[in-house]
Amino acid sequence: MIRALAATELRVLWRNRTALFTAGLLPLALGVFWLFAYPRQTPGQWATVIALQLAVVVGMSLYLTATSTIVARRCHLVLNRLRTGELSDSALLAGLLAPSVVTALAQLIVLGTADILAGAPAPADPSALALAVLAGLSLAGTAALATTLITPSPERSNVTGLPLVFVLIIGAVVLTLDTTGSLPHILMAIPGTTIGRFAALAYHGNTWAPGTGGVPAALPAVAALIFWPIMFAALTRKRFRWDQSNRKVGISTMESTHE
Repeated sequence: MIRALAATELRVLWRNRTALFTAGLLPLALGVFWLFAYPRQTPGQWATVIALQLAVVVGMSLYLTATSTIVARRCHLVLNRLRTGELSDSALLAGLLAPSVVTALAQLIVLGTADILAGAPAPADPSALALAVLAGLSLAGTAALATTLITPSPERSNVTGLPLVFVLIIGAVVLTLDTTGSLPHILMAIPGTTIGRFAALAYHGNTWAPGTGGVPAALPAVAALIFWPIMFAALTRKRFRWDQSNRKVGISTMESTHE
């Protein structure tokens, strides 16, 4: 059931010309632009390019697209109809998020291939790069669900979502430029900085070496990677709206107790 729902949503997504541009072509174009516009002489500069690409893909292809999709389904009363089926609430939302996640992963593969062809060096710590991808996907996916709480219509999704996209991009860049790890750990509280930190660690290495104050370099980023998705998921679980009114709020964990 969840696979069928995800496949249907993916077809609907790619039949939408606006989504095809904003979720498909624009992130790829920006990723390629940064690849050739930004200096790439050192591993640190490559870390910045890759963090920018990752931030714009998860920000636009996953976060904004998923927010708009779920709000549109709510406005058209599709969410309530889907709840009458066999899927649990969590599985239903996962099915709605899946097309955006798949799109983002496909774009990251394309951009990663372009980076390799352009001469990107192998990361010193590939696991840190994998954590950067995980941080971006988990943050953007759960943030999309939370942003639907304050988004009244699909047309307003860019208004409510763009601030976080800018924060993701700026946070990713700032942390890759911090080559010494001297910036305060409190900056990890800003969404998106985990992407930049893990991308920097992927190319500089010493992921678990003691940093500022003797704290392992990756530890604050790992804490932020866990904190933000859990916080957004908890907020969604409590306040998610299944229709335009406030009558049906929250997420049920039961398979067959939908209203």
